[in-house]
Amino acid sequence: MGWLMNLLKTLWRGEVSLVKTYFVFAVFGHLLLSVLLRYVNVTGLIFSSPGGLLIGFILFILYSIYLPFIYICVWKSANNYTGPAIWRILAKIWTIGALLGYSNSCLNLFYMFWALLP
Repeated sequence: MGWLMNLLKTLWRGEVSLVKTYFVFAVFGHLLLSVLLRYVNVTGLIFSSPGGLLIGFILFILYSIYLPFIYICVWKSANNYTGPAIWRILAKIWTIGALLGYSNSCLNLFYMFWALLP
């Protein structure tokens, strides 16, 4: 568990390279969570049992915590980036766009779960 906390701390401080933070943690992490949420939604797992609803809710919580965290990490990593300025600028533009998309997704998920309440 210590290695995970160290990784999270170095990500938070922007000490992980911009390339790794962006591609490994932001792009791949977002893709993985999105695929899992889509699978749960498309297969109807949420509607099939209380356990399915719990799985959907846990994924929603992970999505709600991980993505803002990693977007901040990308921003901080861009601040520490010493290469060509264009990559720092593009990373920050992407972060702003990703946060807007994330906000929209959270609203959609909130309405989906709200509809499931009795």
